[in-house]
Amino acid sequence: MEPVEYDETIHPEVWLNKIKACCYKNKIGDIIGFCKYMIHPSIDVSKASTFDEILNILKSDALFTLFKYSVKEKLQMLKFDHKNDDHIRFISIFRKYCYEAEINDVKEQKNLLLKKISKDSFQYCFINSNLEKIKSLNDLVIYFNQSFLEQRESIHFGSCITLKHVATGKYLTSSDVQYKTGSERNIVFASQTLSNPYSLWNISNPDQKDDNRPVIYGKSKFYLINKSVDKCLVISHGHKSPSTGNWEVRCFDSRYMYLTNGDSTNNNSTYIKSKEIINIYDKDNYILRSHEFPFTINNDTYQEVVGHKERIDGNDKWCIELHSKIENHGTIHPEVWLNEIKTYCYKNQIKKKEDIIEFCKSMIHPSINVSKASTFDEIMNILKITYFNRSLLEERKLIHSGSCVTLKHVATEKYLTSCNISYKTGSGRSIVFTSQTLSNPNSLWIIKSLDDSNEKNESNLIICGKSKVYLINKGTDEGMVISENYKSPSTGNWEVGCVGTHYKYLMQSDSISNDGTYIRSKEIINIYDAESNFILRSHEYPFTIDDETYQEVVGHEGRIDGNDKWCIELFEDE
Repeated sequence: MEPVEYDETIHPEVWLNKIKACCYKNKIGDIIGFCKYMIHPSIDVSKASTFDEILNILKSDALFTLFKYSVKEKLQMLKFDHKNDDHIRFISIFRKYCYEAEINDVKEQKNLLLKKISKDSFQYCFINSNLEKIKSLNDLVIYFNQSFLEQRESIHFGSCITLKHVATGKYLTSSDVQYKTGSERNIVFASQTLSNPYSLWNISNPDQKDDNRPVIYGKSKFYLINKSVDKCLVISHGHKSPSTGNWEVRCFDSRYMYLTNGDSTNNNSTYIKSKEIINIYDKDNYILRSHEFPFTINNDTYQEVVGHKERIDGNDKWCIELHSKIENHGTIHPEVWLNEIKTYCYKNQIKKKEDIIEFCKSMIHPSINVSKASTFDEIMNILKITYFNRSLLEERKLIHSGSCVTLKHVATEKYLTSCNISYKTGSGRSIVFTSQTLSNPNSLWIIKSLDDSNEKNESNLIICGKSKVYLINKGTDEGMVISENYKSPSTGNWEVGCVGTHYKYLMQSDSISNDGTYIRSKEIINIYDAESNFILRSHEYPFTIDDETYQEVVGHEGRIDGNDKWCIELFEDE
């Protein structure tokens, strides 16, 4: 770590910590004297004899006022996309900026954060409903992070759910069977077992917006669309139910519904979470009910579901639950998956062996043909062939320690490259730039990681956001470094070069297709320094050395955008 002279680009306390670390590393005993030496003479610290006195002088200087203004500008420019951005990284930067700009008023901090978040997002709803509980910046960070945990259990537009009738323990279900009386449309009833997909319902936005917003009690209107018959749940206002003469419930045309909280012990929430007890009613306040009254069609008996406008009671309560996505696509070990299926069936009272087998088959993607399988072993044998074939192919695509890769800048389609030419400004290290063509070996990078024992382990797979790696250029045999001290030659961001010392980086997947933990070849990633969190970026800005022009590569700590995306690909022709 190199000593840093104090200037207006760094907070005094952050600077002091870096100076202390430098002194400890280099065994400098007189840290206070060294601090004073690294401060420009225009700031008089000659009489300071303690760290606190040095900090007080620095904070009273005009440079610190300029610094706070610059941080406030960064804070104003900071944006957050709840669909794409890394929320932990965002809130870390937000807290850092609030601290360094000395924004200490909690109310101002809360208002600033809410301005960064879309009003349509779950995060905005969650934080806004808990404002009174947030008493400090630390509370704000906790509630922001908590919102993402809560979101996993929240019901939102696009959710696939089950609705279990509380009084009878049966599931709201539809079928291809049609009423013989009334509307003669698809029947709706309460089923003893969870009949996938006839007992699954998608919550759809009537405005046809796929915005993933949370469903709000008594406010959000939505369609309940049966996953199998692909029609909306409707409480009829003109046809009577077949058994009790209440209003018929069918699946047919589009009519939106509302939810209210049916559990008086939990009536403070504004958004709906999985496993909550609810009431369901339509825009004309007809309430969805089931009861023990049966009706019969073609010798099959069904438990009636009706609509009514009477007093709400226990027969109007439904338990809404997010449907577990346990379909098998050949990406999970068959035996692990089967255990999950059996557990799921047990919880949902699917007990007969033949029913469980049929349920298994219904949860397997059609690309895997299990139509002729009649036992668990037969299903297992088919799945294992698919699983192990896919696993072998997938393993060949994974990035591991020792991999030779290219890094193609997505926005400009140029390759991250280094060479033996040195910067004329800044550090004087080997330049890093993006090249129009893949230059072997200067556009090739060796991935190196260290295990817990600090010994090289060539079999280590690179884990998204966790594995600390070195990026070593194959041409220069030097490690890439984002400088904390030197500015880039064109735009004045942080310089990126190559040097003999190796610096650690993290790779975070930017691809929505990666639902695993490992980085794969041809995946879109972000690369950032494991210590400073500077993000690797390129853009169309050039710089020139000896009449040769290069596209600049820099480090920055702003909002991640398209210029920070890199396509990592295994280089096959080593």
